[in-house]
Amino acid sequence: MNIQSNALKFSEHGGKVIVYYSVYNQDGRTYCEVQVKDNGMGIKRKDKSKLFKLFGFVQSTDSVNTRGIGLGLVISKKIVESFDGQIAFKSKWQKGSIFGFRIALENQVDVSNVNTPVLEPEKHDSLD
Repeated sequence: MNIQSNALKFSEHGGKVIVYYSVYNQDGRTYCEVQVKDNGMGIKRKDKSKLFKLFGFVQSTDSVNTRGIGLGLVISKKIVESFDGQIAFKSKWQKGSIFGFRIALENQVDVSNVNTPVLEPEKHDSLD
């Protein structure tokens, strides 16, 4: 929810936010992957190292409400890592961002009827 909230907050009015998810089996485990793509302001290269750090929020523009204390992504990362998962992002200034995470589910699940295509950040043309 934090990642989606950030995407909405940092996208201008009328901006586009898309949530992709996938549940799949790999190497005898079931994984859940979620990616949130926005076409908001993106993150400047110099600010990328601030993310996922305590109080490491970025104030990129006066036209966007950036109020907060910078805990959301830190907490999100801790939650994902508590599930032995990974969280990452890809962003390009003034083009948008994709934030996503992947966690392993407790038990393997039959996902043969699940059809959930996931946007692969490294294959997304507008951010390359």
